[in-house]
Amino acid sequence: MTIYALSVPPDTTSNMSLAAWTPTSGLVDRERRTAAWDLQLRQAARIAYRQLQLLSGPEYGISWIDSYALSDSAPRERSTQEDQDPLLPSDLRLPTVALGPGEHPFPTRYASQRVTLRIEPSIYLDALVRDVMRFGGRIVIRKFDTPRDLMTLDESIIINCTGLGSHDLFGDTELVPLKGQLTLLVPQPEVNYATFGGLQGTGGFIHMQPRSDGIALGGTSEEGNWSLEPDENARQRIVEAHRALFAAMRGSPSLGPAISLS
Repeated sequence: MTIYALSVPPDTTSNMSLAAWTPTSGLVDRERRTAAWDLQLRQAARIAYRQLQLLSGPEYGISWIDSYALSDSAPRERSTQEDQDPLLPSDLRLPTVALGPGEHPFPTRYASQRVTLRIEPSIYLDALVRDVMRFGGRIVIRKFDTPRDLMTLDESIIINCTGLGSHDLFGDTELVPLKGQLTLLVPQPEVNYATFGGLQGTGGFIHMQPRSDGIALGGTSEEGNWSLEPDENARQRIVEAHRALFAAMRGSPSLGPAISLS
């Protein structure tokens, strides 16, 4: 087996991702879903989830972590069709514990806690490269400019894994990028939980996830934005919103010290 790629870790966009188990978070056009598509996604999700569980541990950088969704509004009741017949199968949804005022250390009124799978890209991607080499595969650095370039390959079977690259290589104009941006802080081993959401009026949706190589702060999701350049305004919004959140919970005994943004 040969993998042809323009770049390899750590010089890939995947190395800069948040990387958690969120198989349905990137849906762009729900109206185009079909029963066959839903079935295929559920099958793929079950396979991927099982494999990630088997790889859990320090070698692949996959672990379980407590995640808290923060809000000043009470958790809503399940009422929509998507809630009653979720795309992600119920057996892949871990229980969520709703915490009210006084039941958690965060400065928001409510927090929903669940255990989630965390993937550390710098560890996981390096391990995948090692596995390819270990089992006799090889990696060739190469760029394909046109489909005709594929005819120069010796392999009889070619699998297209170019992702967004198919937009230009194969003219797949339906592919749409979603630009995300993270800010990384120095590692803090005592921070062993993730958060989603922040204080009202402090700059929109934010999230925090600790890793061994740093604490990742997000986030953005800009549909149709192909740029890889950092947005300084987004960075300032994300950092300041997290500063406000963790300053408000500083000194809480339940989860230990808040992260330091100074």
